[in-house]
Amino acid sequence: MNVKNTVKLTLDVIMLLIVALLYEKRVISMSFHEIVGLGVFFLFLIHLVFNQRWIKHVSKRILDKTLPTKTKLGYVINALLVISWALVSISGVLISKVVFHINVGGMLWKTVHYTSAAVSLILLGIHLGLHGPWLKGIVSIGALWMK
Repeated sequence: MNVKNTVKLTLDVIMLLIVALLYEKRVISMSFHEIVGLGVFFLFLIHLVFNQRWIKHVSKRILDKTLPTKTKLGYVINALLVISWALVSISGVLISKVVFHINVGGMLWKTVHYTSAAVSLILLGIHLGLHGPWLKGIVSIGALWMK
């Protein structure tokens, strides 16, 4: 595995672990939830930068009939992930109790935050599922390397 894929995989694993911790805001503390929540959004943006070549390539060909359906589905799921993560982050800042002390909009922004977080989790599962063969290959390579 090349260095870029190693960095991408490491970043992805870190993001997945952090996201798992963030789904229960009382696991560590509300401060952790708010600060690390913003941090994982920036890691998500770095993830997009690492994958910008694929994004540009598929964006140009999204309406091309020869583009595989799985690729088109992945593109749509990824676009929805960007939107849902943006909503999680924006609403998180707006309902902040510790870091920003904004807390505007009451239940509306809390509902947006919880709903978009749930949608993000579903989309993340689909995203990982679409990358199943690649992940299986990486795990197999890792298992061989560790022998």
